[in-house]
Amino acid sequence: ETIFFLTNGRNYISNKSITYYSKNLLPLFFFRIHYLYIVNLNHIVRIDETKDNYCELSNGVLLPIAKKRKEELKRILQLL
Repeated sequence: ETIFFLTNGRNYISNKSITYYSKNLLPLFFFRIHYLYIVNLNHIVRIDETKDNYCELSNGVLLPIAKKRKEELKRILQLL
């Protein structure tokens, strides 16, 4: 089961796994930052590298970034 948090504040629940979506969403727009989270790259406001690694989304939510994913995420964001 995967929960999508939409920009309009609504949620959508799918019976497919996050792995399914990480393989099928366009990599130009979505990135798996953590084993629990896939984010829309267009909604990342900043990366907070103090203490732990977090990314802040346009709705103000802070999500953790897996250590092994941080450098790849930073490279991708530089290309956008």
